[in-house]
Amino acid sequence: YDQRCQIYILKDRGDRSSSIATILKVHHSTISRELKRNKGQRGYRHQPAQEKAFLRKNSQPNKKNDSSNSYQY
Repeated sequence: YDQRCQIYILKDRGDRSSSIATILKVHHSTISRELKRNKGQRGYRHQPAQEKAFLRKNSQPNKKNDSSNSYQY
């Protein structure tokens, strides 16, 4: 959540994706993907971005613990 807040502040300040990536010490594609994935009608907002990420994470089945793929002998 903290990184999303920082992204929001830096983007609102006018920083480019590449400079935000440098500041946060992540790859520039990570920032670009985050901004693209979570852009709404009013631009990037950190709170809705966090909510979307939470929903994405919890809507996908956990492949490691998915018992439907295990064999029964």
